[in-house]
Amino acid sequence: MTLAIIVSFSRSAIIGLLIGLGVATILLVPKQLRKWFVVAFLLAGLVVWLSVQSIVTTGPDSALKGFLFRGDITSLGVIGSDQGHIGSVANGLDLVRQHPLGLGLGSAGPASFYGPVEQQLITENWYIQIALELGILGLGCLLLAYFKLIKVFLQKSSIINLTLVAGLIGLLSTNMFLHSLTDSTISIIAYSLTGIVMARRVVS
Repeated sequence: MTLAIIVSFSRSAIIGLLIGLGVATILLVPKQLRKWFVVAFLLAGLVVWLSVQSIVTTGPDSALKGFLFRGDITSLGVIGSDQGHIGSVANGLDLVRQHPLGLGLGSAGPASFYGPVEQQLITENWYIQIALELGILGLGCLLLAYFKLIKVFLQKSSIINLTLVAGLIGLLSTNMFLHSLTDSTISIIAYSLTGIVMARRVVS
């Protein structure tokens, strides 16, 4: 599965994978060492971010730079496919500010492609999509539900629970850049596993 994610060349998926692996490592080490692993994980993330920034903005053209950044940075801004990603996020945020109560289900994300062409909207961010569909309050309730779910799973330090927590946090991280959970295969697997574990917890 890891190899499939890597060869997909999806930057968002790889970010989710790395964050998920980091969370899994932190949860599996003894509790007295966790805070040090958290610090090390954050420092490693900062180093990686600064390295990526350096490669993208000042590094020579290379296959690595082409993988990390799809476009060119000029005095006018970003030119290339990543320009569309940035523009979609900015447009989505503007619409959220204009419609804080939301526009209804199907108004954003892949489902919007079943409507009129002029109303099709991909925000490149799952949370912005939810805010546009359910409003800021709806997004807040959803995030609270995920927080509660993760908190419940962490009450029992079984390998299944910790794996689900790491996987869920990885998916939620990927959702910052993609509409991951709008994919039916991913959502069915994720929520089915979650439901099974929650049901086992209730029965036991």
